[in-house]
Amino acid sequence: MVSRYEAGRSLPGYIILGRLLEHARGAEKNPILNRLRELLESPELTEYGILGELWKIDRWNPARKDRIEAFKEIRPELSEFARVAMDVVRRAAEVDHSLVEILSLWLEHDTADPVVRGYFADAAKFLEVSLASWEARRKERAP
Repeated sequence: MVSRYEAGRSLPGYIILGRLLEHARGAEKNPILNRLRELLESPELTEYGILGELWKIDRWNPARKDRIEAFKEIRPELSEFARVAMDVVRRAAEVDHSLVEILSLWLEHDTADPVVRGYFADAAKFLEVSLASWEARRKERAP
């Protein structure tokens, strides 16, 4: 399969060129650096300067933020899942195997089927009600 870049149908942008630059060695870097200088409109930039500019573009680019917001609109639940999953990882605490099992079941079944989705919704509601009841009992027993 020929990529759209190899076929000449598209020119790579900052991100693709930056990734190519990471893998290029010696003289292979020159055409990549030259194209990046053109894109950045800075013919005097060194490789180090170009890498710094690429980092700033990727980190602070409003278009990147727009893509994140668009993703939230297109896939709001997946976007929320990614946020929650990152919070779990940041806590760096071990998770219960039941959480892994639930996610594995999600991956193993046809979640496009409304019946299957209903089972997962029922499981979530069961947990919500059970935990709310447990929390209420715990508060009643607290001195």
